[in-house]
Amino acid sequence: MKATVNHWKPRHLKQFECKQQQASHQILKQEGQQVKQQLRRAEQTHYQDLKAKNALFNQQQAIEQAQQERGR
Repeated sequence: MKATVNHWKPRHLKQFECKQQQASHQILKQEGQQVKQQLRRAEQTHYQDLKAKNALFNQQQAIEQAQQERGR
């Protein structure tokens, strides 16, 4: 008899635990979405940095080529 009493929970306690679990799930879901957004922003920033470095490299190559053609 005592063992069954220990496993029994009042209905409001079960409802509270259920709502608490739903709230934790919601928080985890929101945090996951925030992490995804931060990752996307970091990837975009990295891509833009690469584009800028590539443009600078192309500009330097063009300058060096122009200087070599002038020297000929």
